[in-house]
Amino acid sequence: MKAPYLIPATAFLLLASCQSRPPSSPPPAKDMRQSVEAKEAFAIDLPKECNLMGGDAQLDFAILRVTCKNTPLIGIYAGNAANIDNNNEGLIAKPDIGKRSRIVVASDQTQTIRGFLWQTDYSWPSELHIWIMKGEERNPLAQEIAASVRPTQPTATSTSN
Repeated sequence: MKAPYLIPATAFLLLASCQSRPPSSPPPAKDMRQSVEAKEAFAIDLPKECNLMGGDAQLDFAILRVTCKNTPLIGIYAGNAANIDNNNEGLIAKPDIGKRSRIVVASDQTQTIRGFLWQTDYSWPSELHIWIMKGEERNPLAQEIAASVRPTQPTATSTSN
């Protein structure tokens, strides 16, 4: 005779345990920042002989390149998980100005800048990694262009997620 009473009691306990949070707790926070296309996430100062190429999203990131007179000078990663040392060269990010870090070789006493890492105010891309192509590290034009990259600010016309 007790078996019929167990089923409703068990159902009640299961229902009660399915509550995800007490009614008094606030809803989980939603990321209200905006997402934009990769090329809209930053501004860059380019000389007339230079071009910005690429920018199509690949999974959850985009890679762009700056070439000058057909020579690749810098690369730009737009995404949410920048890897500043994918070639295991001992690169580290050192705080610079605001939300920017300089990327340098940890063992290099001269601290030659190899690139920059920016934190943006977008949900995507939340990071911009600018690197100077191998062999162009001491090229003043490459250094100047890399240093000119800066995140834009979200606006009312940006695409929201």
